[in-house]
Amino acid sequence: MFKLLTPDQLQQSDILLKWITDDSGFLSKGIGIGQHPHLWMHMGHSAAYFRKNYGVDPTQFSHAALAMGPNEIMEFDEGSGIWDIMQFKGAGVVTDVKGNDPSRKGNKYLVVRCRDRELARRTWKKALTVKTCWQTEKRSSYGIRKLLNSALFHKRGETMNDKKIRKELAKMKGEQNSWWRTNRANFFCSHFVTFVYLWAAHDMVKFNQSLGTAGWVLGIDKARISPAELAARLISTGSSNFEIIGEFAP
Repeated sequence: MFKLLTPDQLQQSDILLKWITDDSGFLSKGIGIGQHPHLWMHMGHSAAYFRKNYGVDPTQFSHAALAMGPNEIMEFDEGSGIWDIMQFKGAGVVTDVKGNDPSRKGNKYLVVRCRDRELARRTWKKALTVKTCWQTEKRSSYGIRKLLNSALFHKRGETMNDKKIRKELAKMKGEQNSWWRTNRANFFCSHFVTFVYLWAAHDMVKFNQSLGTAGWVLGIDKARISPAELAARLISTGSSNFEIIGEFAP
């Protein structure tokens, strides 16, 4: 049993992992089932292993979001509906969670906090950059293709480096043109959370070479990981950088 948090106790760059409950929809439950082989493939352990050793089953999370500070979270939301997702309408959303949003009724999140407040601050600034771009340029959406590639073909995207970051920024700002692919910076939920953290970590590496690479944060330098893998890494390889602080239910 974890401590129950109120909305005003959220801090910048807290990671919110949404539990799958009996009331969760078909999509959330399907994501949970599909994550079992994905977890084995990339972490080398079953959900039972993590449950036994860390007290958390990573496959019981269908979604990830980022707190922007007290009362506010930012996410690329699988709850926007499968039809909206297929039409690439599921853009990033920022929500004031102290309001009584009926779409969030029954949701429950595990809250994981970054111990390094400088990393958290930089991650928050990166998230603000993404937010500004999709609000002004309309150049981001829910990355259904990337989600499927990650889940079915275990593709995690490119290593986080200057070239990768410049490419994503070009997409967000509408500077990249191609007739055969979307020019949007397509994120799925945990992909977005991991991306902004690795982006911030990459910046910190430039000023402190002893950190090595952006992979020092979670033990991986690629961002397209499932909610289950993100959860598993937060409680295992990333435990020196993150800690579970409680649960949150809007």
